[in-house]
Amino acid sequence: MTRWPFLLAFAPVVLEAQGARPLVLGAATARSSTVFSLVTVVRETRSGDVFVADPIERKLFVLPASLKGGRTLGREGSGPGEYRQPDAVWAWPGDSTLVVDLGNGRLSVVGPSGAYGRSIPMAGGASGGPPSVIFPGGTDTQGRIYFAPPVGGGPGSDSGSVMRVGPSGTGAQPVARYKTPDLDRQESGSANQRSVQIRPIPLAAADGWAVSATGDIAVARSGTYRLDWVTNGSVKAGAPVPTTPIRIGDAEKKEWVSQQMLAGGISMQVEEENGRRTMSFGRNRPTQEPSTSGYKWPERKPPFEAGSLRVDAKGRVWVRRNLAAGEPRRYDVFGRDGALMATVSFPAGRALVGFGASSLFAVEIDDDGQYILERYALPI
Repeated sequence: MTRWPFLLAFAPVVLEAQGARPLVLGAATARSSTVFSLVTVVRETRSGDVFVADPIERKLFVLPASLKGGRTLGREGSGPGEYRQPDAVWAWPGDSTLVVDLGNGRLSVVGPSGAYGRSIPMAGGASGGPPSVIFPGGTDTQGRIYFAPPVGGGPGSDSGSVMRVGPSGTGAQPVARYKTPDLDRQESGSANQRSVQIRPIPLAAADGWAVSATGDIAVARSGTYRLDWVTNGSVKAGAPVPTTPIRIGDAEKKEWVSQQMLAGGISMQVEEENGRRTMSFGRNRPTQEPSTSGYKWPERKPPFEAGSLRVDAKGRVWVRRNLAAGEPRRYDVFGRDGALMATVSFPAGRALVGFGASSLFAVEIDDDGQYILERYALPI
């Protein structure tokens, strides 16, 4: 039997580029009455309802435009209209929502009224070969799903491909290349019963990516920091953005570990026995905070957080900068030409989780790991 457990972990100070405006996010215009245990991405429908998945509470919520009250959809289970661990929500054609259900290993389509439709398996791949997993990083208006394999280009590779599948989850094809984070790979056991553990190195430099509603891929480059647009295989490179690297000290290490404690990690378990493959997924928080000495650390932070990219309704890309420990979050905003338009400072304890037609959604995260959803007017 071969067992493959994976962990998918999914600031330099900027010298303001010419033309980039420093902005500050104003006061919230709405604040949820519901308190969540974890929110990573939200989705607004045309009516103004907001879909929110909470994987720790194992619930799927729909909030009104005011963010007050709201209701839960479906129930826990493995049947039609049920889920075991809803983790993320993405836009889908017909004003529907694609729900990532880790517990059942499937992607479920939910209509604007909350009615469940069809589902797409997340996992595939032939026994003995590398596992194939559709873990969405975005969708477009045609219902195509964009994702990146959990281990990039494979052992020994420092690059990977953003992949795209059709609305049925088939016909995978590469659409953009990006640098993957360095991995810590550990193997144990015999040839007949081998265990492979792979996890990213904390704060390792990596490219980040996101997809626009039209299917164009935005790639933030971590070597020379810039924003590239990839359209039908053609790359339009943005201008470099100057940065000042931040050394990783004890405070930065502890802050990273604490953030991982709050968000938890997505695990993928692949087991093969007698030619039969089974796969399972989940997001769990560690029961106790690990020591910072248990990780490999680079000397400096990369310019930005690779998993932070979001595209707003106007097609602009927001990239969270890596700052010194304790500083409030700040986001660089790039235009369709790849130029840096603005830097937006967020209130302390806030993180970007999505956009509406004319608004921005952020969560306030307290020290106890509770999340409150807020709506803000777009500052740009």
